[in-house]
Amino acid sequence: MSVPRFFAPAFDPGDDTVDLPRDEAEHLTRVLRLGVGDTVAVFNGRGQEFLARIVSAARRDARVQLVSRVEPAPEAPTPLTLVQAVLKGDKMDDVVRDAVMLGVAAIQPIVTKRAEFTVAALMRRLVDAQNSERIILLLQILDIIARSRDTKTICSEGLTFQYSPAEAERLNTIYQYILAHFTRPLSLEQVARIAHLSPNGFCRYFKSRIKKTFSRFLIEMRIGHACKLLAETDKPVAEICFECGFSNFSNFNRHFKDVAQRTPLSHRKYYQEIRRVRMKLSEQEEG
Repeated sequence: MSVPRFFAPAFDPGDDTVDLPRDEAEHLTRVLRLGVGDTVAVFNGRGQEFLARIVSAARRDARVQLVSRVEPAPEAPTPLTLVQAVLKGDKMDDVVRDAVMLGVAAIQPIVTKRAEFTVAALMRRLVDAQNSERIILLLQILDIIARSRDTKTICSEGLTFQYSPAEAERLNTIYQYILAHFTRPLSLEQVARIAHLSPNGFCRYFKSRIKKTFSRFLIEMRIGHACKLLAETDKPVAEICFECGFSNFSNFNRHFKDVAQRTPLSHRKYYQEIRRVRMKLSEQEEG
């Protein structure tokens, strides 16, 4: 089970206790219904994160005691280059965005031929795979692409990201803040403060780096979370709507159809059918 994360920009590693900002404290007590003794994680946006225990929790105030430091994943000793087969639609944009977040230094897009159907079949299985099976399938896909000789380079020098350490840290702080808060009301002004920019300046900065507006990025992140909940849980669609940060059900449906190209119910039925077919195939193989 994941530990709730809270943004506390003022704390230092030497502190024994940390007072959460007012909006974080309200989310802790009024939304998540956490109380004294519960375990949470706090981060300051400067690469430091700690597991902590709640020692006091009022309606608009919360204090936590730092317990142990969460060590960040070490960076790769050598620059990583991702060789990625070209994907249809906006999928390639998603791969580029996620690769940057994972620390990839360069991306080499390619077009594959003979591996196309094998990779496509494995990717369809990957959609409904669970736990370690997902990692195994991903490694199989990457191995097939790496071994395929029937490829065509469409970008001679790849896509290289020239972010300075300071800018990379700022982008990471922005992303971590959005990731920790996208399930609740989140305004442009809030995120702009984290980036130490004016709202207009932040809009220009975010779009120039991410190639999407902040509002579009936030909507896609919320819809992506909704897709996961629809596929993996039996929660009502209305509950998922509010759990993903939307305050209006009609807006949720409109944005979902725009991003996922199907209705929430159609999305759930699609994955239910995939599970049904897989169960049937498994029963036939066992029989």
